[in-house]
Amino acid sequence: MLRISLRQGPRPFGRSRVDARWLGSGVTANRAASHGDWPYRPHRATGRCRGRDQPTEVSDVQRMTWRDVEWLSEAADDPAECRATWANDPRLPYPLATGRCFDVVTVDQRLGIETFDLLGRRGLPLGPAVLDRAACRVGFLLRSLGVRDFARLLALEPGPTPPHRTLGPGSVVVVPGPMPLPGDRYAWLNAPGRRPWAHPLGPAALAATLVAAAETLARLDGYGEARHQVA
Repeated sequence: MLRISLRQGPRPFGRSRVDARWLGSGVTANRAASHGDWPYRPHRATGRCRGRDQPTEVSDVQRMTWRDVEWLSEAADDPAECRATWANDPRLPYPLATGRCFDVVTVDQRLGIETFDLLGRRGLPLGPAVLDRAACRVGFLLRSLGVRDFARLLALEPGPTPPHRTLGPGSVVVVPGPMPLPGDRYAWLNAPGRRPWAHPLGPAALAATLVAAAETLARLDGYGEARHQVA
């Protein structure tokens, strides 16, 4: 059953659908905004992860209030244009520059969902998280310059380093609109709140949990292979 998590905001939004292709890219925000394919024609994502990369589908729909939009839009090259775009069509994803208001760590969707679940169940610091269904990626937003601390702390964790990408100054990430609907390519696993989500322990919690999630998935995969061979 679909569970809607809608925080009431002071301003209503409209309805529409759209797609974009920039989650985790290394291009600048100016290039993303001026790219010939932006904005894209509305449609729902059809890309699917296969095999072990096929994650459990996310059923919660997270949405932002207008106050959340005001601070998040400051990461855009033109904050006023970003807010106007979302006021006109709240389902539109939008490219935001990383390194201004936040940094991003992206991982494959299966690992990202497991990491997100562990953070929530353990009550660890959890900031905004973005799901890109078509690219099969999850992005975790950290405070500005947070990826620097994340990389340092991840190197201290025992065991192999899980595959990931970090996006800081000079990169761009596409985020969902304030009001995405089920099935849209971009969705909030955890929608942004007001600025206090920039918890100082966020990078440490994400680094430790990412490694733990990767180890858990590796063990489960190994168990599945051993059981298949015995059978």
